[in-house]
Amino acid sequence: MSIKDRKEREKKQRRQDILDAALAVLNEEGFYGVSMDKIAEKAELSKGALYLYFENKGELFNEIFWMRMKNLLETLEEIMCAPGEFEDILKNVIQTSFDFYSREVELFRFIQQALLAGGSEFISEHLETALEFNKKAMELGEKFYARFDSKKFKYTHTDMNVILSGLIKSFLVQRFIGGYNEEITPEFISDIFLRGVLK
Repeated sequence: MSIKDRKEREKKQRRQDILDAALAVLNEEGFYGVSMDKIAEKAELSKGALYLYFENKGELFNEIFWMRMKNLLETLEEIMCAPGEFEDILKNVIQTSFDFYSREVELFRFIQQALLAGGSEFISEHLETALEFNKKAMELGEKFYARFDSKKFKYTHTDMNVILSGLIKSFLVQRFIGGYNEEITPEFISDIFLRGVLK
């Protein structure tokens, strides 16, 4: 391996170490408690060295956001493209979404705040990133519904996407923010959804 290759590999590893440190700080402090100072300390770097890899906190957060959300989109795409009955795949999509956001509560809160474009200037700056993810998720959902006989549905694929997404987000908001303590199962959500959209 050449010196150039080794240095490139070390640079990639250092960047990943910073992302890992930022995620650790995020999980400990929440989005509003994260600072470049805390990330640098966790990554065992000087703050100046941190800025060699990421220009600012916004750039770092965008990378964290896409790293996490890409994993979710890839998993959902795999589920939605798998063979099976509509209802079974739907329950799997719901369960996967709930499992993901249950592990990523701070990320979920951040996305909701960014989509509402409320709160701090920092949140508002990330509205475009949140909207881009939302667009990709909508495209994925529309491809999923298109796989099945549209004569069985009352609504368009876009409408059904919005309905299911709204159901999932509403229950997640109540669980993480509103204090809803009842058990939420994929069967429960899919039952509500199917009663509304099937002819």
